[in-house]
Amino acid sequence: MTLRYDPRDAAEIRVFDQDRFLCRAICPELAGTVITLHDVLKARKQRRRGLVAKLQERTKAVEQLLDIKRHDSVESVERLATDRNEKKATGPRLKRYLNE
Repeated sequence: MTLRYDPRDAAEIRVFDQDRFLCRAICPELAGTVITLHDVLKARKQRRRGLVAKLQERTKAVEQLLDIKRHDSVESVERLATDRNEKKATGPRLKRYLNE
């Protein structure tokens, strides 16, 4: 299904199936309402700005989560290093085979 519409006439859409015209769908609430090209451009610009702002917020949230994860991974690596040093100091370790 393909829907086609004229941005200046929000009341009517044309419905196509495999490039064959099926019907026109008309919204009675919007019939007779004329939308100027300026209004369409203004609405698109406003929507674009909203989407850009939302993307910026999400990018900041992802960066914060990545920073937290990086910080946690650095701490876990440091903990592993200290644990290994403590184990070496406590006594002999079991010998392990190469394939383990």
